[in-house]
Amino acid sequence: MGVLNENLTDKQELFCQYYIAEADFNATSAAKKAGYSEDTAKEIAAENLAKPYLQTRIKELMTDRMRRLQVTQDWVVSELKKVAGANMKDYAKWNGDEVTLEDSETLDEDMTAAVSMVSQTTTKDGGSINFKLHDKVKALEKLGEHLNMFSKNINLGGQKDNPLHEEYTDEQKTAIAKALQSIPPGNTDAASES
Repeated sequence: MGVLNENLTDKQELFCQYYIAEADFNATSAAKKAGYSEDTAKEIAAENLAKPYLQTRIKELMTDRMRRLQVTQDWVVSELKKVAGANMKDYAKWNGDEVTLEDSETLDEDMTAAVSMVSQTTTKDGGSINFKLHDKVKALEKLGEHLNMFSKNINLGGQKDNPLHEEYTDEQKTAIAKALQSIPPGNTDAASES
């Protein structure tokens, strides 16, 4: 087989294409689909993923796909925000033994994006309605990770793109740093004792 770009063979190109098409990025499966032997697919997959020029090609393919699908970090964060901001009171009313769901026609697209499941069962003894939102805590964790909110490092420089975070002066940074240094390691109550 010919070389497609300096170091990339047709089989390696197929491997890259199949690799990004795998929902779970299964390299062994991608190697088999690209035509590598079933017996050596796992080893070849590991070798291929270690090659810098294949890593570069995989990144190019993924970037191209993100552009085509218009999947951006902003879009992902926006979708996570819909789930993280969902409030059950917007979907149902309950008191005592009665639960009433809102009509789906009254929900906007942001609200319906947070819905994970709606089902209804009917039996001779009655029935039930199951309603579930996507995992709010997981969405909040993903947002927090993306925004680096859970960093163990303290950034005293402020974040200009965060309107809720004010910029500290050099004098304030020095005072905060001194206060933090005076807390003994592992003692979280020291600050409240002073």
